[in-house]
Amino acid sequence: MLSTIGFVYSILSSERSKLLLESEGFSARVPYRSVTLGIGLVFVVSVAIYLVQNGSVATKAKQIAHAQLGDKYSYHVTKIFTSDSERVGSAAVVGAYNESELKQIQVHW
Repeated sequence: MLSTIGFVYSILSSERSKLLLESEGFSARVPYRSVTLGIGLVFVVSVAIYLVQNGSVATKAKQIAHAQLGDKYSYHVTKIFTSDSERVGSAAVVGAYNESELKQIQVHW
């Protein structure tokens, strides 16, 4: 994603782009704000993904899947479903994989 931002920056910063922007009445300044916002967006999305994949709900889902299938698999949470209601509870879809097999299992708690 950062490479895409760099590519767009280089295109918008070229002399040809600046001339075209000026001829259409737009500002031809270097798009520092746009690049900064793009990098910020990448950072925020990366942190959010990390927190979801390593949060307490994901950890609980991996523990339940591990209890069901054992040590012969590695685990990765692919979907999380949560509810504020204790009657409904939480659920997740966990990918269990090893060198020769891939399983998708649903866990509930």
